[in-house]
Amino acid sequence: MVSGDALKHVRGQALDQGLAAWIHQINEERRVPLYEALAKLQASLDTQDRAFARALGELDWVRERIGSPENILGSARTKHGEIAEIAEVGLRRAREALEGRPPTAFWEEVPRLAPEDYIIAGEPVQSKFVNGINNALSHLLEHSERHPTFATADGGYYHIPRDQHAMIERILNGDTGELAPRTVRAITAKIEEIERVNGRPFFDQVRPASNDYAGVQQGRINATMDRHQEQLEADHESMKEGVVDEHRDEVETAQRQAAPNLGELGKVTATGAAVGAGLQLTVGLYQKWKREGKRPTQLTVDDWKELGGSTLSGAAVGGVSAAALYGLTNYSALSAPFAGAVVSSGRAMATLVGQYKRGEISFDEFTDLSLISTTEAGIAAAGAALGQVIIPIPVVGALIGSTVARLASEHAKNMLRDQADEFSAKLRAEFESQIASLDATHRKLLSELEAQMLRLGDLTTAAFDRRINAELLLFSSVRLAEAHGVSPKEIIRTIQDVDGYILGHG
Repeated sequence: MVSGDALKHVRGQALDQGLAAWIHQINEERRVPLYEALAKLQASLDTQDRAFARALGELDWVRERIGSPENILGSARTKHGEIAEIAEVGLRRAREALEGRPPTAFWEEVPRLAPEDYIIAGEPVQSKFVNGINNALSHLLEHSERHPTFATADGGYYHIPRDQHAMIERILNGDTGELAPRTVRAITAKIEEIERVNGRPFFDQVRPASNDYAGVQQGRINATMDRHQEQLEADHESMKEGVVDEHRDEVETAQRQAAPNLGELGKVTATGAAVGAGLQLTVGLYQKWKREGKRPTQLTVDDWKELGGSTLSGAAVGGVSAAALYGLTNYSALSAPFAGAVVSSGRAMATLVGQYKRGEISFDEFTDLSLISTTEAGIAAAGAALGQVIIPIPVVGALIGSTVARLASEHAKNMLRDQADEFSAKLRAEFESQIASLDATHRKLLSELEAQMLRLGDLTTAAFDRRINAELLLFSSVRLAEAHGVSPKEIIRTIQDVDGYILGHG
C-alpha cells in the first residue's frame, strides 16, 4: 500500500512540476511587454544618469582650474575676471550635458589676446566682471571703441554679472532704488553711448552671465559652484521624473497586460484538468495491461467505468493543481519549482492525514512519510534562501530539516486542527538535536535563513487571500516606483491612498 502511494506521489510530483514549468512559461510570455516597457524606461533613466555624470564632469573641470590660482592671469584683485570666464563656460557646458545637448561653450580654444574671452554657440563673448555698474559700463564702452566691429549686428556680445544686469533693467524701468540721481544719469548716458557706438539695442549686446559679481571672487567661488551643483542635482531629479512620466502610460498599459486574469486562470485550469485526465488514463491503461494483460480493445464496460472514475479524479487533481500553481506563481513570492513542490507536498500530506485518521499508518510512519513528502519543498525553499547568501555546508542539512518540519507542520495543522499543537511539537522535535549540534556561528546563520523562510508565512492561504494579494501587488508597485526614481509625493503607498486617488480626495 505504501509503495503504491509512493509511486502515486512521485507521479503527482512530476505532474505538478510539469504544470509549474508550463505556467511559468505562460507567466513570462504574458510579462514580456512589461519587461520591454521597463527596459525602455530603465534605458532612458540610464541615459539621463549618464548625462548627469557628464555634467558633474564639467563642474569638475571648473574646480580643477580655479583650484590653482597661480595659473590664473591677473593680480589677487583681478583674478576673479578669469574665474568668471572659466565658470561661465563650465556651467553652460554642464547644463548642456545634463540636457543631452552637445557643448557649445569653449574657453581654452580662444587665444589670450583675442577680443573675446570665450565662444558660445559660435558667437564671441567678452566677459566684464568689474566692481560697480558704472565701472562695468565704462569698460564695455572702452572695449567697443578698441574693437569697433566686435559688438555690431554681425559680431558678438558682452557678459556682465547677473546682479548688475538685473539692476540696469530696473533702472531703465524707472526703479532706481537708493541710487543717487547723478549716478542714474551717468548710467543711462553710458547705455545710450554704447548703443550709439555699436548700433544695437543695449540688451541685445549686453547679456547676464550665470553668476553675480560676488559669487566669482576667490573666497566665494567654491560655494558658488556647490550651489550650482545642487541646482543641477535638483534639475536632474526633476528630469528623471519627466522621463518616468513620458513612459508612464506605456508601463501602466504593459502592467495591465501582464497582470494575471480570470480568463487565463480558466484556460490554465482546463488545460491542467486535461493533462491530469490524460496522464491518469494513460497510467490506468498501462496498469490494466501490466497487471491483467488487457489491451484497450479487450476492456469491459466495468473496466472503462473504473478508468473513467480514475480519469475524472486525475482531471480534478490536474485542474486544482494548475489553479493553485497559477495563484502561487502570480500572487506570492514563489518560483515555479517551489510552488510545484508546495502543491505536491500539500496533496501528499492530505493523503497521509487520511491514512493516519483511518488507522492505516502509525504516528511514526506518518512522521517519516510526511517528512519525505515535504523534503522536495524544503530543498526548494532552502535553495531559494541559500542562493542569496554564502554559508558553510554544515548549515544546509539543518536548514532543509527545519524547513521540511515547518512545511509538514503547516499542512498538518490545517488538516488535523484538533491535534495541531501535538503534531507541530513532535515534528519540530525531530530536528532539535541537529540544530543543537551546530556551533554558534552556524546557529546564527541558520536563524537568519529561517527568518527568510518565515516571511513566506502560510503559503497556500496567502496565495488565495485577496487582501494579502492586493497589498503585495501594491507593495511591489511602490518598490518599482522607488527604484525608478518616482517622486515620493507621487507614490500611492496604501489601499487608503488608492481609494482616495480614485475618489478624487488626494
